[in-house]
Amino acid sequence: MKFGSPRFWTLRLVIAGLPFLPACGGVGEHRFNDQENNSPAAPPTAKSGGEATPSRADERPIATVAGEAVYADDLYAWMSELAGGTVLEELAVSRQVEKELATRSLKLEASDIDAERRNMAVGTDHKLTDAELAVALRRVQQARGLGPSRFKALIERNAGLRRLVRDEVQIGEADVRGEIDLKYGPRTRVRIIVTPNESDAIAARARLDATTAADRSKRFAEEAALVSFDPSASRGGEIEPLSTADPNYALSVRQAMTNLAPGELSPIIRLENGYALLLCEGFVAAVTPPTGAEELARTRVRLREERVAMERLARKFLQSAQVTVFDRTLDWSWNARRGEGR
Repeated sequence: MKFGSPRFWTLRLVIAGLPFLPACGGVGEHRFNDQENNSPAAPPTAKSGGEATPSRADERPIATVAGEAVYADDLYAWMSELAGGTVLEELAVSRQVEKELATRSLKLEASDIDAERRNMAVGTDHKLTDAELAVALRRVQQARGLGPSRFKALIERNAGLRRLVRDEVQIGEADVRGEIDLKYGPRTRVRIIVTPNESDAIAARARLDATTAADRSKRFAEEAALVSFDPSASRGGEIEPLSTADPNYALSVRQAMTNLAPGELSPIIRLENGYALLLCEGFVAAVTPPTGAEELARTRVRLREERVAMERLARKFLQSAQVTVFDRTLDWSWNARRGEGR
């Protein structure tokens, strides 16, 4: 199966939205030093001997602006600079996935594509009708800024990557139990402040220590809005009830949380990228997992582990793709993806 249109590397697809994988450095060669490798110039209207050549009147415009025609080469350089490197990365990985599937004599089935569409729309916790799925996928597509061609290629590329890694992913019972505990086990309601340096965290805690217990939650929310750089700052530091099994939070945060009583502030917690302060606001009791919870948890763990393996394989494919960029404007975008200037 070809991932997307066979005319993927055409002008009309250069400005589609976001990639599946993060940027990776150190890939490919760059041969663009000659002036001839610049973006296409407008075609001449006559040869040196006066012989007529096809003029722009013979070209089909791709748009009009204030009644004037716009041609593909009018936009090429800007479109290449805008997103050419992103699209070239996607194409490189897609082709590497195709080759690897063929090498292993693997074939994507319609069921693989359908499963990937559902994974992208809702994960595993909800059952959707076909009509509901179509609506959910449109929302995902719009949120990621992906046009129809690139969105289709993204789903196919992900399905191919998942097919390549799924037999390698092993799920342990401890992982499944942890997933069940995360969803149904006891949790703590906390607010969090994260600061870039310790002095800011110490100062915030000193101000909060001076408040009464009754006023502390309100003052903590105000402090979070002022000094925290965590995404929860706009909500006054409020986050979803936190489980000790939640791997999305640092172990130091989860350990500090377990020793807090309602209304109590944590000590200053050192993180990899800053310092944190917690306020305990209460507890959420554990609930009995419903029928089928274990199988659902197993599926969620598998999808998460497959995603990690897919991203690792995509980076490997991109690094081995031997990309050579000849066009100057595309090369600029390619290097910008890697934080390199030319």
